[in-house]
Amino acid sequence: MPKTARKRSSSKVALRLTQQDRELVLGFLIMDQYLEDMLKRTPSGQKEVFFALEELRDFFGWFNAPGNQSKDEGVQRRLDLICERIAQQLPDDMYED
Repeated sequence: MPKTARKRSSSKVALRLTQQDRELVLGFLIMDQYLEDMLKRTPSGQKEVFFALEELRDFFGWFNAPGNQSKDEGVQRRLDLICERIAQQLPDDMYED
């Protein structure tokens, strides 16, 4: 299975998020404004969003926040797949506070 993200530099990670993925996340998840702005600023043809590891960890956390679960199975399945892509890029020790 191909990696969904690659290191751009020592401090940034590229996460594959299509325009459709970004629209789903922006339309459904409640998250910090700086993360929303980051997703909105990504050009529509670009399939990657670049995150610092700490930003990626914050983004990951919003997928599990109360109220960010869908009753629509199709939507939830797509959100879960995005969440899995994020989790694959986080070092194991970043799951802990």
